[in-house]
Amino acid sequence: MSDPEEGPRFRTSREAYDWIRRDPAFDPAELVVLYYDHEENLAEVGLVAFDPEGEIPWQRVRALGWKGQLVWNRDARVDRLAEIRDTDR
Repeated sequence: MSDPEEGPRFRTSREAYDWIRRDPAFDPAELVVLYYDHEENLAEVGLVAFDPEGEIPWQRVRALGWKGQLVWNRDARVDRLAEIRDTDR
């Protein structure tokens, strides 16, 4: 269980992906998945082309981008999905 003083639990990459896929306010064509490839280079794939059961393991997913901004970032612990859904339309 998380410590209430730490704030809400940080959403995993899979949870962030599922959130976006279920939220009709997000157009999947406008989103990208940033991940580390096998040589540890940061790579990008469109959300539409990303296969959640495919060759890219979830632990390599580092961020999700939407309209040129990072809306979920594992390394920086940024999760703006709910905020953007409510304000940035």
